[in-house]
Order: sequence, then C-alpha cells, then structure tokens
Amino acid sequence: MALDCALSQPDRVAGLILLAPGVRGAPAPELDRDTQRFSDLIDQAIAAGDLDEINWLETWLWLGGPGSAEGRVGGEARRLTLEMNAIVLRHDVPHDLERSPAADAWQRLGEVVAPTIVACGELDLPLQLAQSRGIADRVPRAVHQVLPGMAHLANVEQPRAIANLVLESTARA
Repeated sequence: MALDCALSQPDRVAGLILLAPGVRGAPAPELDRDTQRFSDLIDQAIAAGDLDEINWLETWLWLGGPGSAEGRVGGEARRLTLEMNAIVLRHDVPHDLERSPAADAWQRLGEVVAPTIVACGELDLPLQLAQSRGIADRVPRAVHQVLPGMAHLANVEQPRAIANLVLESTARA
C-alpha cells in the first residue's frame, strides 16, 4: 500500500521504510524446500478447516522463519502474533495482492522518487529476501538492509530494533 501511495501521489511521500514488503504485480516466486513444506501443511489444514492448525503453522512460518525450529520466538511476541493472526483467519481476510487497481506496481518501481529503505529479516522466507532485494534494485533511491536474527514479522519480534531503524532513517532526512 505504501508503494501504491508513493506511485500515485509522490508529492505526499517524503520517504519509505518497507519491511519485507509484498509488491503488486511481482513475478510469482519459486518456493524453497522449507517454505514448500509449510505451504503444503497449511493447504492441508485449510482443506480440513482447522483454523487453529493454520494459525500455529502461519505463526511458525512468519514469526520464526521457515528454516527455524518451532517456537524460536516465544513470549509476548508469539502470543500477540497468534492472537492477531487468529482474528485475520476468523474474518477470512484476502491476501491476494493482485486484487488492487495498482496491480502493475512491480513494473513501476523505477518511478518511486522517495528515498526508500527495504528491510527484510535474515530468517524470512528466501523468496521474501529475494523480492526485497529486487525491490531495492528497482527503486532508484533505495537501500536494502537485512535484519540480523529476525524473520518476517521483525516489527513484532524486535520492535525496538525496528523503531531504531525508523528513527535513524528520519534523522538522515
């Protein structure tokens, strides 16, 4: 959504910090072995209508990372993720980025004029790491940053590190 805004109203965007972003119109990724395993297990849970299993698997995948042991991140971050994801699952919120009228954002990334940080956790899905690098390569004033020891939900896992990233980037502006 932030990229869509930067493309449609560039005069209203002073800068972007994108955390493991999805991009409308991006090429379909190939799944690595670990991510494919999760995809298959989630598909089975969906077919069985087991929302608790879907929630557990998605939390493991997004909070822990596809190559990490289950429960790598615990405590409040895990509880909060399970709670938030359960709400999404109960309301059947669509995740399809192609439903937007801005479905061509991937092709237009070169038009983004705002300084941009594209950050992704080193433990995130390999496809997400590759896509984050691809976004940074396509946006003219972008830098790519890998967040050590974090997976997809870096803002939940290590909120202080993400707050520092925001503070440092705004101090440079």
